[in-house]
Amino acid sequence: MGSNGIRTAALKRTPPEETVDVAEWGGKVLVRGLTLGEQRRFFDSLPEEGSPVRSERMTVQLIMRTVRDPDSGDLVFEAADAEAIRDADPGPFNQVFAVAARLSGMGAATEVEQDLEVAHGDVSG
Repeated sequence: MGSNGIRTAALKRTPPEETVDVAEWGGKVLVRGLTLGEQRRFFDSLPEEGSPVRSERMTVQLIMRTVRDPDSGDLVFEAADAEAIRDADPGPFNQVFAVAARLSGMGAATEVEQDLEVAHGDVSG
């Protein structure tokens, strides 16, 4: 494949999506990975490394930016839901966060999941 073919293939790729069954929420959600631009805005929205609220904000922001209604594709959570998400049962949110991080190119070896493990315990299973 020539460089033009690589360019075309790279530019037409959309973020991966995965349907996640969240029994505690009574059904399934669609988790869509972030685009490169969304990923940059996500990281820019976080406090500096070492901040005591970085891990919490990281979890909440990624969930709000990636969890969608499986039928409409619309985002499920709004900015006004951030406090309620922080106060909710972490189990299902950690499950969805792990998928969102993976689909957004922030795999298990990244700072994202390492921060989450420190804050909330292992999210791998």
